[in-house]
Amino acid sequence: MLKRDVPSSARAYEFYLRGNQLSHDAKQWSVARDLYLRCVEADPRYAPAWARLGRMYHVLGKYVDSDPRESLDQAETAFTRALAINPELPLAHKLYAQLEVDLGRAEHAMARLLKRAPAADSELFAGLVSACQYCGLLEASLAADAHARRFEPRVRTSVVYTWFLRADYSRVAATRLEENPYIVALSLEALGRSAEAIAALRRLEDKTRTRMRDFMIAARTLMEGHRDAATTFAQVRGDAILGIRISAATGSRRP
Repeated sequence: MLKRDVPSSARAYEFYLRGNQLSHDAKQWSVARDLYLRCVEADPRYAPAWARLGRMYHVLGKYVDSDPRESLDQAETAFTRALAINPELPLAHKLYAQLEVDLGRAEHAMARLLKRAPAADSELFAGLVSACQYCGLLEASLAADAHARRFEPRVRTSVVYTWFLRADYSRVAATRLEENPYIVALSLEALGRSAEAIAALRRLEDKTRTRMRDFMIAARTLMEGHRDAATTFAQVRGDAILGIRISAATGSRRP
């Protein structure tokens, strides 16, 4: 491990580990963000903490904040700081790529990750799964996922969305609804199981407090035949895959 990727104190590392524990629970995202902030205050040169802080700003801006612009700007600042400390940190490149995809810079993210692909790191290939997906390179996205899992079988990637875009609905539907809510529901619908999908989404909507609920409502209203309402939800959230699905349903092109 590079020396610059080792925290300077046990206290900083404690904040980092506690942030990691909470970072995948939407109810705890704000707490995780604050823990990472305390970590970088204790050790401003700890690049992984800056990278994970960037992710928290990203997901809070995308799914929670009423005005995402400030959080997304803070996310970009955090990723830039991480890469200034360690320009080769795979975690930072992966998480930054996810932000760049949402900001419409998928091609830039893909080019940056491809330059570092010879490093053969699971995180780099996980980032390529999303970047290639949004560039329309679905086979390359699948290949990136396979490479990522070769190095780390349990790595998190967005390959489920690639399966959906390739119309591999059975495979998507076999994943957990709680982890991939609207994409699983849309796949169930494509398999002729609309009633099951609608009921499942209604149950999950009641438990969801982030903006992911908007995605679920858009998917459900589309399946219930309310295409105008679904279009409004998708446009407000700027979700590309919902946009593709709604465009297909209405016979229109995605803007």
